[in-house]
Amino acid sequence: METEPVRFNLRLKQIPVVLEDDNGQDHSFTIRELSGHDIESFLEENRSRVDLELDDKGKTRVKSIKSYKGLHTSLLKLCLYDEQGVRVPVKDIDRYPHEVQKKLYEIAQDINGLKDKDKDEDEESEGN
Repeated sequence: METEPVRFNLRLKQIPVVLEDDNGQDHSFTIRELSGHDIESFLEENRSRVDLELDDKGKTRVKSIKSYKGLHTSLLKLCLYDEQGVRVPVKDIDRYPHEVQKKLYEIAQDINGLKDKDKDEDEESEGN
């Protein structure tokens, strides 16, 4: 019996976003899925930021966050690209309003599989 080969797509996922500047002009950006190297860099940079624990299912979960300083930019600096395909510098991301940073961070978490799916499912079931 022949088995079908496992097939993978190496194209990184991308989500277009538009940010409006102070003059009302729109600028196009892209949030891209991270490469394996970049996700490891992100995780390594942030490992001292959190305390971890095992839940009742034996999964590692974040118990507490020691520092929020630079949390959003630590991910966005690796996956937010401008119209020329260049990563947006931290100094620019730091100037974005908090709500914009937060929404971009949530999109970046989602595209990179960094959201806690169990937590999201629990919140959805509580809302019903």
